[in-house]
Amino acid sequence: MDLATIIIVAALVGSAVLLVRFPAFWRGETAAASLASLRPIWPLGEPSLHGAVRAGGLALVGFPALMVGALAGKLIAAGAFGQAGVGYLIALACIVGSLSVVLFNRPRILVPPSMRDQPGAVVEWRLRRQRRNQ
Repeated sequence: MDLATIIIVAALVGSAVLLVRFPAFWRGETAAASLASLRPIWPLGEPSLHGAVRAGGLALVGFPALMVGALAGKLIAAGAFGQAGVGYLIALACIVGSLSVVLFNRPRILVPPSMRDQPGAVVEWRLRRQRRNQ
């Protein structure tokens, strides 16, 4: 195995460990801790941080799918794109879904139940701008 394959497998193992924590995240038991720990290092502002925490569940699904696609692409013959392509398509769908959740908090089914009433980043930015202009 080459170094790239080892890195991909290590990322998959790390993703599996994170997936074990997914039920607690979905129930809202770890979201506040995630927000508090990321706040000092997050460079994109408070609204996008809230959105990133809301979209964390999609990242927990999308990243392993991306790694499976990369691993399949490395281990399967160069002409067999089908298996790798499925992982890449799932990862792409998760990226698009994450952007939607971060910006608009929609579709609600992709947002953890404890965070469904929060506004999206676009609404938060608009409210901050209105408060600043008053």
